[in-house]
Amino acid sequence: MRKFSQKLTALKLSLQQQLSNHANQSLITYNNAFEHFIKSQQLKQIGSVSQRHGENLSIFKILKAKKIIQKQQTSCLLFTTEIPQKRINTLTEGLVINTAEIDIIGFDIQPGADHYFKLMQNITQKVEQCLK
Repeated sequence: MRKFSQKLTALKLSLQQQLSNHANQSLITYNNAFEHFIKSQQLKQIGSVSQRHGENLSIFKILKAKKIIQKQQTSCLLFTTEIPQKRINTLTEGLVINTAEIDIIGFDIQPGADHYFKLMQNITQKVEQCLK
């Protein structure tokens, strides 16, 4: 248990260091799936396009999100793999913003003792690339 705890602490420090250069850059999420990750990494989230995972978007919500992205000069939109690319294209059309499609479950990661650690590294790398 002690070794696992040390490994978790090392992971947390590594992720914070990796994202520390991007703390002042704003990002928006498609839904609340990244809430805990963003808080734990002390990233600057300016909002979420929808409040719930799986919620359908209205034209009103899309237009509101576009205004926020432009006004806040948001550099990154995070979304999960089940969100159709067509929806992301509609949302980002006409905007200068990076996007990152993130598998929050880790379906492409080999099952095993290091699954969580690899998953967190993958998420962090995608977020870092999006914020660049």
